[in-house]
Amino acid sequence: MDRAMFLQALRDQDPEQYKRLSKSGELDQYVTLKLREAARLFDELATGMPRDARGDLPLHLQRETEEYLRAEMLQFMSETSTQQDELNALSSPTPIISTDMVAAHRTTLE
Repeated sequence: MDRAMFLQALRDQDPEQYKRLSKSGELDQYVTLKLREAARLFDELATGMPRDARGDLPLHLQRETEEYLRAEMLQFMSETSTQQDELNALSSPTPIISTDMVAAHRTTLE
Protein backbone atom coordinates (compact mmCIF):
# COMPACT_ATOMS: atom_id res chain seq x y z
CA MET A 1 0.00 0.00 0.00
CA ASP A 2 1.50 3.32 -0.96
CA ARG A 3 1.31 6.55 1.02
CA ALA A 4 -1.26 8.30 -1.18
CA MET A 5 -3.56 5.26 -1.14
CA PHE A 6 -3.32 4.95 2.63
CA LEU A 7 -4.04 8.66 3.15
CA GLN A 8 -7.07 8.48 0.86
CA ALA A 9 -8.35 5.38 2.65
CA LEU A 10 -7.88 7.04 6.03
CA ARG A 11 -9.69 10.15 4.82
CA ASP A 12 -12.58 8.04 3.49
CA GLN A 13 -12.79 5.41 6.25
CA ASP A 14 -12.09 7.52 9.31
CA PRO A 15 -12.41 11.25 8.59
CA GLU A 16 -12.46 12.11 12.30
CA GLN A 17 -9.12 10.44 12.94
CA TYR A 18 -7.70 12.00 9.77
CA LYS A 19 -8.72 15.47 10.98
CA ARG A 20 -7.44 14.81 14.49
CA LEU A 21 -4.05 13.61 13.24
CA SER A 22 -3.81 16.47 10.75
CA LYS A 23 -4.55 19.10 13.39
CA SER A 24 -2.12 17.62 15.89
CA GLY A 25 0.67 17.35 13.31
CA GLU A 26 0.91 13.58 13.82
CA LEU A 27 -0.49 12.50 10.45
CA ASP A 28 2.86 12.02 8.72
CA GLN A 29 4.29 9.98 11.58
CA TYR A 30 1.12 7.86 11.84
CA VAL A 31 1.14 7.07 8.11
CA THR A 32 4.85 6.26 8.17
CA LEU A 33 4.36 3.84 11.07
CA LYS A 34 1.40 2.15 9.40
CA LEU A 35 3.28 1.76 6.12
CA ARG A 36 6.25 0.24 7.97
CA GLU A 37 3.88 -2.14 9.68
CA ALA A 38 2.38 -3.10 6.31
CA ALA A 39 5.87 -3.71 4.87
CA ARG A 40 6.78 -5.89 7.85
CA LEU A 41 3.56 -7.88 7.50
CA PHE A 42 4.18 -8.27 3.77
CA ASP A 43 7.62 -9.72 4.49
CA GLU A 44 6.15 -12.11 7.06
CA LEU A 45 3.44 -13.26 4.68
CA ALA A 46 5.90 -13.65 1.80
CA THR A 47 8.25 -15.83 3.85
CA GLY A 48 8.18 -19.33 2.43
CA MET A 49 6.32 -18.37 -0.75
CA PRO A 50 7.80 -19.65 -4.01
CA ARG A 51 10.27 -17.29 -5.71
CA ASP A 52 11.47 -16.90 -9.27
CA ALA A 53 15.12 -17.30 -10.33
CA ARG A 54 15.94 -13.75 -9.19
CA GLY A 55 14.42 -14.35 -5.76
CA ASP A 56 11.32 -12.24 -6.41
CA LEU A 57 7.75 -13.24 -5.72
CA PRO A 58 5.74 -14.08 -8.81
CA LEU A 59 3.62 -11.07 -9.73
CA HIS A 60 0.30 -12.80 -8.98
CA LEU A 61 1.46 -13.73 -5.45
CA GLN A 62 2.80 -10.24 -4.86
CA ARG A 63 -0.51 -8.70 -5.92
CA GLU A 64 -2.60 -11.12 -3.86
CA THR A 65 -0.46 -10.43 -0.79
CA GLU A 66 -0.70 -6.68 -1.30
CA GLU A 67 -4.47 -6.89 -1.74
CA TYR A 68 -4.77 -8.97 1.43
CA LEU A 69 -2.68 -6.42 3.36
CA ARG A 70 -4.71 -3.53 1.98
CA ALA A 71 -7.93 -5.17 3.15
CA GLU A 72 -6.45 -5.95 6.56
CA MET A 73 -5.13 -2.42 7.05
CA LEU A 74 -8.47 -0.89 6.09
CA GLN A 75 -10.32 -3.30 8.37
CA PHE A 76 -7.95 -2.41 11.20
CA MET A 77 -8.58 1.27 10.59
CA SER A 78 -12.33 0.87 10.97
CA GLU A 79 -11.88 -1.30 14.09
CA THR A 80 -9.55 1.33 15.51
CA SER A 81 -12.17 3.97 14.81
CA THR A 82 -14.77 1.92 16.71
CA GLN A 83 -12.35 1.39 19.59
CA GLN A 84 -11.61 5.13 19.65
CA ASP A 85 -15.35 5.85 19.78
CA GLU A 86 -15.65 3.49 22.75
CA LEU A 87 -12.70 5.12 24.53
CA ASN A 88 -14.16 8.55 23.89
CA ALA A 89 -17.45 7.42 25.39
CA LEU A 90 -15.71 6.02 28.46
CA SER A 91 -13.71 9.18 29.05
CA SER A 92 -16.66 11.46 28.40
CA PRO A 93 -17.78 13.64 31.33
CA THR A 94 -21.35 12.62 30.51
CA PRO A 95 -22.16 9.36 32.31
CA ILE A 96 -22.94 6.38 30.11
CA ILE A 97 -25.16 4.83 32.77
CA SER A 98 -27.70 7.03 34.46
CA THR A 99 -27.95 7.25 38.24
CA ASP A 100 -31.48 5.83 37.93
CA MET A 101 -30.07 2.69 36.31
CA VAL A 102 -27.49 2.33 39.09
CA ALA A 103 -30.19 2.75 41.74
CA ALA A 104 -32.41 0.19 40.01
CA HIS A 105 -29.52 -2.28 39.85
CA ARG A 106 -28.75 -1.80 43.55
CA THR A 107 -32.41 -2.46 44.37
CA THR A 108 -32.34 -5.77 42.51
CA LEU A 109 -29.20 -6.81 44.43
CA GLU A 110 -30.75 -6.14 47.85
